[in-house]
Amino acid sequence: MHADSHTHLTDPAFADDLPEVVARARAAGVRWMVTNGTDGPTNRAALALAEAYPEVLPALGIYPVDAVANELLASGPELPWAQAPCDVEAELAFIDAHAPEAVAIGECGLDGHWVAAHMGRQREVFAALIDLALRHDLPLIVHSRRAEAEAIEMLLDHGATRVDLHCFSGRFKLARRACEAGLYCSIPANLAKNELFLKMARELPLERLLTETDAPYLAPVRGERNEPANVAATVATIAELRGMEVAEVETTLEANFRRTFKIGV
Repeated sequence: MHADSHTHLTDPAFADDLPEVVARARAAGVRWMVTNGTDGPTNRAALALAEAYPEVLPALGIYPVDAVANELLASGPELPWAQAPCDVEAELAFIDAHAPEAVAIGECGLDGHWVAAHMGRQREVFAALIDLALRHDLPLIVHSRRAEAEAIEMLLDHGATRVDLHCFSGRFKLARRACEAGLYCSIPANLAKNELFLKMARELPLERLLTETDAPYLAPVRGERNEPANVAATVATIAELRGMEVAEVETTLEANFRRTFKIGV
């Protein structure tokens, strides 16, 4: 069976046809879809979706940009989306209270692209979420755009290794070191468009790989909506890159997912 370790099924892009999206994923052999919360509304929506669909597993988190939302709104920098405020302390308390209902803490991490001027507060919130994950024995799903080395350093300093480095975009050598330290890298569905993702899929230890979509983003075809069913093609591509049978790759990736998220183990 396949797994999508990082998706956003609470996104408005799925508002009109989510049952069909889930059905297509199921038909493609996708047994698990981890939908990631990023703020108060999406964390609550993730829990509600998990109640409605047995294939959907909730992750609760605070996206790095949301972690500094109030600072952004106060200073007024322009972002390519309408940023909502976020009561970070209240959300941390909510995640702590509802962690037993979740399979992971995420999406969380550091962002050196959109909010590089606010790294101090990002570090505080990320550290709090790492500690929360460790306290509840949950893995972390980590965003680390243009802050990959620091994010990995923070994780290892806290002793966190049940980690999915979502859509990792740092240097390949850093990805390899992260895998050697026990972390996982998830390969997105648009890997054919990205030389780093192809190299990771081909050369990183198979036992350290997961699959993701980041749906509705990062579709295999630019401009289209991504969805969890596309994981099946990613598994086939990984098998082709490695000269392996699809079934063998699928078995290993499923075991990786079960081990990371403690599904049936």
